[in-house]
Amino acid sequence: MTVFFVYIGLVLLFVGTITTIRPLRYLFINQRKTGALVLTAGFTVLAVAMLWPAHLHMTSGDQVRMNESMPAYHANEAHSIQVHATPPQVFRAVEGLRFDELRGVHMLMRLRSLPVRLLGEDDPISADAELAMSSESSPTFIEVLTLGPFSQLARETDQEIVLGLLAPTFLNELRGGLPPIKISEEAAFVAFDQPGYFKATMNFQVQDEGLGWCLLSTETRVSCPDSATRREFMAYWRVIAPWSGFIRNSILSAIEHRVMREATGEQ
Repeated sequence: MTVFFVYIGLVLLFVGTITTIRPLRYLFINQRKTGALVLTAGFTVLAVAMLWPAHLHMTSGDQVRMNESMPAYHANEAHSIQVHATPPQVFRAVEGLRFDELRGVHMLMRLRSLPVRLLGEDDPISADAELAMSSESSPTFIEVLTLGPFSQLARETDQEIVLGLLAPTFLNELRGGLPPIKISEEAAFVAFDQPGYFKATMNFQVQDEGLGWCLLSTETRVSCPDSATRREFMAYWRVIAPWSGFIRNSILSAIEHRVMREATGEQ
């Protein structure tokens, strides 16, 4: 719900800015003073939505391997798709998906890293993605992530793979020069709680639903150890959430397409 109010605030800010400069009668804003009120309302809604406290969520009893990698989190998003194939076929497609099959995703990742690039900094995920796109070896999507800042925390054959990320928030990186930290050992990852860093996990899970169908799902969870880091990250998260969801759904669709191509013998 906070994401909804973030975008309501952004719309009001945009309309308020325009109508403060030039009133628009077809929006029933006939005076600059009214436009200024809309602008103020937009700023207020946006600020409240972005700074709204994030509560700690505990994992349920669901049989998800990622529960062990991140048993508690402040933010998450989950997406799923049904695939007409066996678990081994789907899991093979998850691990075999090449990064060059995700060109639309690559462009969105570049947009996501735009603020960092404008300040002259390198975004490690986008940099690894660009290297993968130009490589003749066509590395897989999982390889691109794990060669970069992500670590593979767990893998259960034909069922689930869990990736983890430890990184400073944007402002903490600028203020303190905090470097990304890569921890591949799951217990150490779970125990990590250094202020200034956020901790994220992402999984791909395959569940057999019978009759030749599988449920392919991906979930991302994020936790922040201190309140300042949490406020900063949640403001960022609430802005990018719709685009992040689009990226993850695109990845699931690309995996499904790969399953279908492999089933028909296409490469």
